[in-house]
Amino acid sequence: MKDKIVKEVWRIAAAVLIALLIVITLRLFHFLLYMKEAMPLIKETLRITPKLFIPSLVISYLFVRFFIPNRAKAYDIIYRFRYVLAFVVLALCVIFELNGSSIAEWGAYLGYPIDDRGILIGTSRGIRGDEYATLTPLMLSQYHGGSDAFSYFSEIVRGTSTDVFMEYGAPVRDLAVLFRPFHWGFLFLSAPKGFSFWWCSRAIALLMGSFELGMLITGKNRKLSVIYTALVFFSPVVAWWFAINGLVEMLALGQIFIVLLDRLLSASDTVIKKVVLAVAMAICGGSYIFTMYPSWEVALGYIFLALFIWVMVKNRETLKNFRAWVPYMGVCVIIIGAVSLYILSKSGETIKIIMNTVYPGLRENSGDHTYMYTMLYAGNSTLAIYTGNITNQCEFAMFYGLAPLGILLTLYLVVFKKKRDVLLVSTFLLEAVLILYTLVGFPSWLEKITLMSHCAGMRTAQMIGFGDIILLIRCMMVVNREPELLTWKPKSALLLISTAVIAVITFREYDKWLETVIIVFDVLLVAAMFGAALFYTNLKKHIQEVLVAGILIVMFYVGGMVNPVQRGLDVIYESDIYKAISSTVERDSEGLWITDVEGYPINDLSIMAGARTIDCINIYPALERWRLLDPTGECEDIYNRYAHIWLDITYDRTEFEYNIVDGFKLYLAVDDLHKLDIAHVISRRDLTAFNTDSVTFSLSGSGNGLYIYDVIYE
Repeated sequence: MKDKIVKEVWRIAAAVLIALLIVITLRLFHFLLYMKEAMPLIKETLRITPKLFIPSLVISYLFVRFFIPNRAKAYDIIYRFRYVLAFVVLALCVIFELNGSSIAEWGAYLGYPIDDRGILIGTSRGIRGDEYATLTPLMLSQYHGGSDAFSYFSEIVRGTSTDVFMEYGAPVRDLAVLFRPFHWGFLFLSAPKGFSFWWCSRAIALLMGSFELGMLITGKNRKLSVIYTALVFFSPVVAWWFAINGLVEMLALGQIFIVLLDRLLSASDTVIKKVVLAVAMAICGGSYIFTMYPSWEVALGYIFLALFIWVMVKNRETLKNFRAWVPYMGVCVIIIGAVSLYILSKSGETIKIIMNTVYPGLRENSGDHTYMYTMLYAGNSTLAIYTGNITNQCEFAMFYGLAPLGILLTLYLVVFKKKRDVLLVSTFLLEAVLILYTLVGFPSWLEKITLMSHCAGMRTAQMIGFGDIILLIRCMMVVNREPELLTWKPKSALLLISTAVIAVITFREYDKWLETVIIVFDVLLVAAMFGAALFYTNLKKHIQEVLVAGILIVMFYVGGMVNPVQRGLDVIYESDIYKAISSTVERDSEGLWITDVEGYPINDLSIMAGARTIDCINIYPALERWRLLDPTGECEDIYNRYAHIWLDITYDRTEFEYNIVDGFKLYLAVDDLHKLDIAHVISRRDLTAFNTDSVTFSLSGSGNGLYIYDVIYE
């Protein structure tokens, strides 16, 4: 008994020391990067260190207690009960209303100190405005409308009937939500918990889906599967775009579809189990189709097509027995087809309107000579904590695909070693289509045939990295089984070539954005990852485990520190202005709202309280409304677009002004307010100064430095 107590004390002590080391290392590195702002950083360090220490201590103790003495047993327990653990983690996250949103950024607009914004760990990202200031308000607006809550067509967004399912995708209580499985929580949970379910279920689905596909492509090699999962889950492009444009949904459900397809074709399940698999595949497939962001959807589709071909070839013996798979694939196709027709019958008009907008409908795409952007991942290594002169990390974010190593390894194994691996060949050939498109572009007829006309070059370059990860991990699996295929000389040559390519591209592209010491660090980190991938098979088993742990730490550092851990939505729901808007909506639920001067994102605040807001995000144009102000259609090219709107009330004449590609400015004459039937205005200005004989502004509420005015017409 005494020995056990002593051991436990030593474990706790070791855990404390490791946790302190983690915190000190992180804060010291952060201090070195931001040494020009020493005093503010010291204060920030004192504030944040306890938040870092507690989770570090828990993780360190678990590591010391379970993994050091009983690694194999611990790994086996985690593997066998991985779905139970996933469910428990999801349940806990929902119960405690945890999410990864940058919604705390609203605190900056509403005047809250950072400690009162609900952030538990990490930092919110102002650059993610399309998440916290666009998509999040759209989703939360669906909780309002009384009996029309979660309607397919919202009367709150744009202040008129708006299809909120098709574009961006808000939760709806409709058959169509079958193809939005991560929205299901909204329909039976409170807003904070539904929001938490949406965030966390997608993260867990991506994590589990990546691991299961990793197990499939590595022949059930757990360590390689963990590496694959880390490279996908923590990739910068996933982290920086986690909530927007359906990227996580595409990756999670696309991978799960492939895993389910293989199970359907390879396992001797009962009829009921196969029907369940077919229905699950239909949900995954339909959800992928209706993410409705073709720039990524089509590009990723090529990689998933390669996986589909491989699975079909892998199970070619089963394909000879039609009864074993055709009826179930038929069920899958029928479900996708039937629900898709239903959705198109409701959203057909919306699609026509969007297709005829100046943006995004008439936007032209091309390869734009963008392939080299795929290699920019090295400079992503430190973006989570240091951005240098980079103001939009999202546009630099790529898959941490370790290119060009995967492609070079594939060529070496297939061409020189005559390794006829179907997955390597199919992935390489279909990825080559994407590479060719981003290198030289396609003629218009070929763009249409290949569907690449829907893909912007930069977005395609981002998705090529996913194929690079698959090639690399598959090559590692092949070499791990047959080490003689890759000797020291080709390994060394591949390491030098890959490192040289990345070094040249990273220094050339990031020279004006990052300091030289950071670029050197990023390149060395990638070179170490190249070495780990190439020399993995030469290591002893326990060293391989350390290597896997090291890759996990590196990838967490690269992508895991991007999004915060946020609790609840109090930064919105407990704000005085939200309560004031809600109070006004209770007495006048039909009144139309605008926001004066503030523009984006304040003009998206009111829809979260259920206010029918004209100038909130216009996910597609309300042409009939704008023509009331522009009867000749002279300004249609300005407002016929997906648009953020900046609106200023003025004494002068009404005028539309082009602002940015996804927005415009409207100078609205006070005497034209009646044309839009405006009932309430949010502003920081004293609007009573704009009172006229026909229009009077009456202050009715306020909060957080904003004022609500009722508009009275004589």
